[in-house]
Amino acid sequence: MTTLLEQGIIALKQGDKTQAKYFFEQVLQADDKNERAWLWLSETEESPAEQIRCIERVLTINPRNATARRALQTLRGRQAAVAETPTPARGLLKNGARSERKPFRLQPEDASAGEGRVALPVRPQPRRQSDSLPLMPALIFGTLSVTAVVGVLMLLAFIFLT
Repeated sequence: MTTLLEQGIIALKQGDKTQAKYFFEQVLQADDKNERAWLWLSETEESPAEQIRCIERVLTINPRNATARRALQTLRGRQAAVAETPTPARGLLKNGARSERKPFRLQPEDASAGEGRVALPVRPQPRRQSDSLPLMPALIFGTLSVTAVVGVLMLLAFIFLT
């Protein structure tokens, strides 16, 4: 038999946020200090402010919760980045709509793993400057450039020496 928390996780993984939220809220009605339920509930919230509220509740319960600390840092970092980013002109995005990205995603847990474990958030890796140019075309272009320069020099040497 699965717990309400596990049912909520399953519903969220299947894309049913409404049902998942219902299960997480049921868990929290029975135990409002359930850190895992608060973390998973934050995944069902649409607004970053509500996500932050859920994560802050986890930190009120357990200030040492590393997952919640990282999630809160990520959420606040994205809020700051959004505040600093100029708004694009209307029409640049499809129908003027904004694309909302999730700040973090909790990974599903094995049901036998126990209640004390919480999955770590997944963070996108920042792009490095070197990632902007694919490696293979750069190598081919560089090799052809060096070959062309050497060829021209050899042609000039041949012309002047003969």
